[in-house]
Amino acid sequence: MGRLLQYLHSKVGTRCREERAELFRRSLRPSPQDRILDVGGGYGDYIATVVPFRENVWVAEISEEVLQRARQHGFQTALIPTDGTLPFPDGYFDIVHCNSVIEHVLVPEDRARLASEIQRIGKNWFVQTPNKYFVIEPHTRMPFGQFLPRPLMRLLLPCLRRIWGHYDRLWWRLLDARELRALFPQSRLIRERLLGLTKSLVIVGGPRISPEPQTHPEPATLSASPAA
Repeated sequence: MGRLLQYLHSKVGTRCREERAELFRRSLRPSPQDRILDVGGGYGDYIATVVPFRENVWVAEISEEVLQRARQHGFQTALIPTDGTLPFPDGYFDIVHCNSVIEHVLVPEDRARLASEIQRIGKNWFVQTPNKYFVIEPHTRMPFGQFLPRPLMRLLLPCLRRIWGHYDRLWWRLLDARELRALFPQSRLIRERLLGLTKSLVIVGGPRISPEPQTHPEPATLSASPAA
């Protein structure tokens, strides 16, 4: 049963990431001439599937060890200092990409600073985060796990490890649409749907974003609404 659940989770996750990458390309139309930053991009594995080039693509991370691997993969890198500021001048990047990162910034003031920094250094931005009100908590893969008390979650994690084969620290705080809109007020909110439910939230902003609502070849999967 555990292997079957892992297989289904992997298939669904892969499809969602592929559709999200297509949304990024359609919304922001990246080119090799664009200077692109992936905030919290790890080794660069995901951004490598989003854009088919490495020229002018940067990865920013909090770990120098991680950045060494990213450089080996052909990316330029930047170390995020402890105060959370991004070490670039205003408008330095044509596009700033941030996928499943902002929910790991637990302190509200730090989260607001990261959002502000993304909008400061980026002419355009694309930020994704899991939806707080989706039925599955994505890190523990537990139904409604985000609403359980943390002490109870800590007790359950060893059991979840036997099912999923991994142990996830409780290093996340999911956001809802209202919170994300407040962090990125001059942006458009796009809802990434799975079986009719909002699985993830995507914020896109900047002059490249059309004032018209974004559409998708499969409207049941992704839909957009203007920021309130």
